[in-house]
Amino acid sequence: MTGDSTKINETIIDSQDSILFNIMKDNVEISGLRIINGDHPLNIMAKASIKNNLFSGNLDAMSFEGSGGGYVCRFC
Repeated sequence: MTGDSTKINETIIDSQDSILFNIMKDNVEISGLRIINGDHPLNIMAKASIKNNLFSGNLDAMSFEGSGGGYVCRFC
C-alpha cells in the first residue's frame, strides 16, 4: 500500500448503515478501502490493524468493544 488516496478511492464499500466486519480474531488487517454511509461498519472485538482507509458519511466508523484494540492510522 502506497498511501495514495486516489487508489483507495477506487475501492468503495457502501455500508448502508450496517456493520461490514465483525472482527473477532487477533491480527486481522483492514487496509486500502473507502467505507461510506455506515453505522459502526467496523466492529472490533480483537486486536486488529486498520490502515490506509478513508471513511466518510459514517455515524461511527469504528467501534472497539470488549478487548478490542490494536493499531489505526490513515497513511502508514
